[in-house]
Amino acid sequence: MYNFVNETVFSNVFDMSKKIHVISFQVPYPPNYGGAIDVYYKLQSLKEEGYYIILHTYQYRHDRYENELLSIVNEVHYYIRKTNILSQFSLTPYIVNSRKDKTLLRNLQKDDAPILFEGLHTCYFLNDSSLRNRIKLVRTHNVEHEYYKQLQLSSQSFRRKLFFYIEAFRLKRFEKVLTYANHILAISTNEQKYFEKKYPHVPTSLLPCFFEQQIQKDLPGNKNYILYQGNLSVEENIKAANYILTEIAPHLPDTNIIIAGANPSPIITKQAQDLNQVQIIGNPTDETLNELILNAKINLLITFQNTGVKLKLLNALYKGAYCIVNSPMVSGTGLEQLCKIADTPSGIIRLIEETMPQPYTSTDKLRREEALQVLYSNTKNIKIISRILD
Repeated sequence: MYNFVNETVFSNVFDMSKKIHVISFQVPYPPNYGGAIDVYYKLQSLKEEGYYIILHTYQYRHDRYENELLSIVNEVHYYIRKTNILSQFSLTPYIVNSRKDKTLLRNLQKDDAPILFEGLHTCYFLNDSSLRNRIKLVRTHNVEHEYYKQLQLSSQSFRRKLFFYIEAFRLKRFEKVLTYANHILAISTNEQKYFEKKYPHVPTSLLPCFFEQQIQKDLPGNKNYILYQGNLSVEENIKAANYILTEIAPHLPDTNIIIAGANPSPIITKQAQDLNQVQIIGNPTDETLNELILNAKINLLITFQNTGVKLKLLNALYKGAYCIVNSPMVSGTGLEQLCKIADTPSGIIRLIEETMPQPYTSTDKLRREEALQVLYSNTKNIKIISRILD
C-alpha cells in the first residue's frame, strides 16, 4: 500500500470538521471513462466546497497519478486489488472480495469522519461493527446485479457468460449490505425508484452524475460524418457497434461513419471490412476523441442496457452537435428532450437522413447548454451531499 499527503498548508482553506473519506473502486484518473468521470469531478466539487478529502483507491498496474489526484484531494491511500483466482472462490462478489483490505479498515478507523463508498464494489466494510456509528453514504452507479445480468446476455464467450451469471447472483445476494448505509445516492431516477422500493428504511436521494462542465466554445457539427464512441472491448459496446455495422451502415452507403474507442474487438474490425464508408479508430487520444465528438454532425449512441447514466452521452451533449439515441440510452436521465430518439433500424436511418442536411446552429447550442445546466450541475449536486452531511 502507498500513502501520499499533500503537504500544502490546508488549515486556512479547509474546515477540518468537514473531513470526509472517499473510497473509489479504482484510480479516478484520467477522468475519461465511465464512473471515473463521476468520481473525479465529485472530488473536485467536494474540494471547492471546502472539504478535507481522504481518498482511498485501488491501484491497477503501476498507475497511481498521485500528483494529479493531490491537486483535488488532501490524502491518497492506494491498495492493491487482489485479482488472483482465490478472490473468485467466495459467496462475496468478486468485484467486492477482490477489494477487501484490512489496511483500508484500519485507516477508516483513525477518525470519525463520514465515509462515501463509491459503488457496491467498495462496500465490503460497510457493515463492519467498528464503523457502526459513522455516517456512511453509498453512491450507486448501477443496480449492479441487473448490470451484470445484461453483460451475461451480451457476452459472446461462454466463460465470460458463466462469470457474469455467477457474479450477478452474488451481487443480488450481497446488495442487502446497503441496509447498513445512512444514505443511498442514486445516479438516475430508475435506480432511485429501485432502491427506494427495495430498502424503504434507508433514505435514497437522486444525485445526478458529476461531469466536466466546460461548455464548448466552438460551434460543433461542422463535418458530415456520424460518430459512435465507447470502449470497444466491452460487451455492451461491441453489441452496439455491431448493431450499427449490420443494421444501420449498409443502408447508408454514402454517409461516412466513424467508430472510435479503446481496444476494438476483432468482431467489430471484421464487420467493418466490407463497408467502405466506415472507419474504425482504435485507442484515440483524449484530444482526438474530443475533436471527433466536436466535428461530427451526428453522435449516434446505442445501448441495450437500461442501467445507470451513460456518461459518453453527456460527453457528446456537452461537446457535440446532434445526438441520435435509442430509448435505453436516455431512460431515467432526463435527457430525452436533448436527443432524437428511435428504437428500430428503420427509425434510426430515417432520423439520420433527416438530420444530416441540417446545420447545427448557435441557437441549438445555447438551448442545450441552458438545459444541461439545469439537469446536470456539479454545483447543485454537491449541495445535496453537503445537506446530508450537515
